[in-house]
Amino acid sequence: MKSRSGIAREVIAGMGGWGSGTTRVERLRKAGYNPDQVQGDVNTILCCRQNIITNMKAMAKKIADNNNWWYIYWTEKYGHECAICHPHGGENHGWQCIGTAMAIWHHAGLPIPCNCGVIANDEWEKILKAKTDADALKIAQKLLKIKEIKVIRNKNGIPKSDAKAGDMAAIFHGTEYYHTFIVMSSSKLCDATTQSPKENNIRADRSFSGAYVSDLKVLIRYTGKGLCSPPKRTIDQLAYEVIANLWGSGDARVTALKQAGHDYDAVQKRVNEILNPPKPSPGKRYTGQLPSYRLVKSNAEVIADTITFAKWIAANHDFHYGHGEAAHKCGCYFCKTQPKSKKNAGIKMYEHSQCCNPFVHSCFAHGGCIPSWLAVCLRGGAYDWNSYPNLKDFKRVTGTPKAGDIVCSSKIGHTALSLGGNKVIEASGGDDNVIHSKKWNNSIRIDTWSDYTAIYRYTGSVDADVVMRHGEISKRVLLWQDYLNWWSDGAFYKECGKGDGIYGDKTYEWTVKFQEKVIGKGTGDGTVGPITLKAAANYVK
Repeated sequence: MKSRSGIAREVIAGMGGWGSGTTRVERLRKAGYNPDQVQGDVNTILCCRQNIITNMKAMAKKIADNNNWWYIYWTEKYGHECAICHPHGGENHGWQCIGTAMAIWHHAGLPIPCNCGVIANDEWEKILKAKTDADALKIAQKLLKIKEIKVIRNKNGIPKSDAKAGDMAAIFHGTEYYHTFIVMSSSKLCDATTQSPKENNIRADRSFSGAYVSDLKVLIRYTGKGLCSPPKRTIDQLAYEVIANLWGSGDARVTALKQAGHDYDAVQKRVNEILNPPKPSPGKRYTGQLPSYRLVKSNAEVIADTITFAKWIAANHDFHYGHGEAAHKCGCYFCKTQPKSKKNAGIKMYEHSQCCNPFVHSCFAHGGCIPSWLAVCLRGGAYDWNSYPNLKDFKRVTGTPKAGDIVCSSKIGHTALSLGGNKVIEASGGDDNVIHSKKWNNSIRIDTWSDYTAIYRYTGSVDADVVMRHGEISKRVLLWQDYLNWWSDGAFYKECGKGDGIYGDKTYEWTVKFQEKVIGKGTGDGTVGPITLKAAANYVK
């Protein structure tokens, strides 16, 4: 699961498919995020100039790292369009320097247009040749549709030392416009050019030297203090946002907090108290091994846990997944999303699923493919490779299926998880199944099936920083269960039995209890990340 700050930056950049308005609220909730908290993070990031400049640099690197699809160069069919704002096929590679600069500013959160035609070549020349600096500024403000900018120009050249990170810069041959780029630092820049192999057209680490300096004649700089009013935050909330890296570090953090109207000294003092709490009075600390924030799984472990998860669902038909086609829209029980469909209104937390694709996807998502969690849980509708665009490290194979393979059939429209040979775990059943009937309770089951037309095998592994959450199966969940049992003086295992490494309902409920009592009221979200692990390490009985 991504950090809230990461999701907030996706919302600002228009990425991640979060949408806007009520659509965004619903999608965030389905993904397990609090929409109000995410919006607060968006406000935090946008409420000072320093964070917007940081967004520009991050967006420049994002575009450069994915230069094979991020921008659309001019075509008769699509014109100058940004692939982030206008997803479509066609010529999907970009070398338009002006368009790339516009995309970086726009998706950093500034309300400027996002296409290649915002500032045309002759308009750059008008800015340079304007009679006065005030005239040049008016031209740029009208084109960019934003007032909080500064135009720096010099027909004889601008010293490199005058350029700042985030500046939009233009170089000229004489007074004829030639090229646009974004300043990344005193030594690096980001631009799009055809003067390199296509796969390297857009780079965020070109050297700020040579013609980029000698022909530099116009800079446009964002000078606003931020787009949002500083959100009302307590010192504690701000401190945890600093720890989550929402406010940068060093001098940038000082500037960002002060520009947003906050008491930097008070916030930093609280940060230090949280990260370096006073030595506790003598007491009993946990002596066992605490889980790691980093989830590490070999290929064999991912496959084994995926199968374990599948068997777990098959043994508990009464609550584990959504009903019928509504499951594609309503979410996943393990991701703690609620049903929205009128059809599902009477079903408590997804009593069952007849949907084969969401069943298989949920098994892999919760068995180990954590980065694809929500997209995998909710994906469905096809029975071949097109069903799995969000699953990395899968390849199509031939021969006899092995345990953990995904088997599909376009003939009968079905997907299942192989247990080896012709044994599978599958979700199937007609729409006439009656909830709680014998037929219903058998619609997720182990079966014999050989009519498959495609086999897909997971070849990857997991090694990533990710929070622990409801539905995960791993060794670190077992370590967390052991800790909860220690913390509760044995009440946890007395209530639910010995730890099994499965993050089920009881583990979720006891995690919330721990967070509410140890970290603070209102913090119990049932996910285990750095703050929860830090609190566990510091807890003294």
